[in-house]
Amino acid sequence: MTTSPVRFVLKSMLFVCLLSFAVWAQAPATAPASGLLFPFNEVEIEAAKQEKALAVTQEYQAKEKEIKANTALPNNERFAQNNANFRHYLKEMEGLLKKDQREKARTLSVEKDVKGLRAKPALPRLYDMLALNAEQDAKLKDLNLQQQIKLRTLYHTGNYGDQERREETNYINEEMNKKYNDALTPDQRKQLAELKQADAVVKNIQLPPLYQKLNLNGGQTDKMRWLMYDGQKRFAAIKNDAALAPEARQEKLNAVQQDFDQKAFDLLDKNQKGKFDELVREANFRLPPFYAQLELTPEQETKIKETLLWQGKQVAALNAQANLTPEQKQERLGKINSELETRIKTALTPEQFTKLTNLLMEAQKKKQ
Repeated sequence: MTTSPVRFVLKSMLFVCLLSFAVWAQAPATAPASGLLFPFNEVEIEAAKQEKALAVTQEYQAKEKEIKANTALPNNERFAQNNANFRHYLKEMEGLLKKDQREKARTLSVEKDVKGLRAKPALPRLYDMLALNAEQDAKLKDLNLQQQIKLRTLYHTGNYGDQERREETNYINEEMNKKYNDALTPDQRKQLAELKQADAVVKNIQLPPLYQKLNLNGGQTDKMRWLMYDGQKRFAAIKNDAALAPEARQEKLNAVQQDFDQKAFDLLDKNQKGKFDELVREANFRLPPFYAQLELTPEQETKIKETLLWQGKQVAALNAQANLTPEQKQERLGKINSELETRIKTALTPEQFTKLTNLLMEAQKKKQ
């Protein structure tokens, strides 16, 4: 069986070109949950209601996934939708239970929440931006724990209507805010007031497109926005400093950008950092120079880039499989390059593909 000139050249040129890519992070697939969610998986639901309970759970999970995927939504709206979805789920599930079963489910939920809160004590939002001493830090974390326990208990209690629950929530928050303020110095209270005023602006800051694709949690999103807010203020101060020479101004602007990039990257977890690196590689990827001679349309250029990036991932994944013999790797590499040729040929016109073949063969001859 003979190898076509195109396939040979693609194997030798494009494969070599893309071997320079770093190993791509492979995110493990997440298996969908098959059973009931906590706490209902610990409540003995009657057999006749099991099918309905599973359907309600799956509906909740599908809606949750849809909300998380909608990165165009502001974080507060996404939170509100998630909250409404969860409340609907609780209502539907509790409707399947007897009174004692409902009470058991609520108790289990509160106990689990409290256990998690105690394991990771945290400061209230914005307070972590104040210069607190050790005593204040411990005091505020304890107050925050008390507040969250009260709110969680209220949240899982079915004895309130929506209006009553809102009123009780406001009462708890007002009561705890007084205690928070008592733990601060006058200067810290002033700084906190300034932070709260700026927070109205910060909440509306849109994250950079790359970060919107990383599924940041609420805390990460909040900190990222504050980093951007601080960076924007520093940028404005530098640009408005008439005493700076152009070179000095640019140097300071670059330093601010580098500081933001590093701090933003440090906010990410391991998987997010891997995904971020992958997105950066994709954003910075440029077609080899000879593609410029094909006069590609924007749509063709996008398809070719996607194809070459696809091949890069496939080759990296193949190279990472240490259990394969050289023969097995060569066989799989042949399949990858065969698919590569098919995809490129599909994206180009016959004339462009012929021209590409000639360009690649000429380049190969020069290297020999």
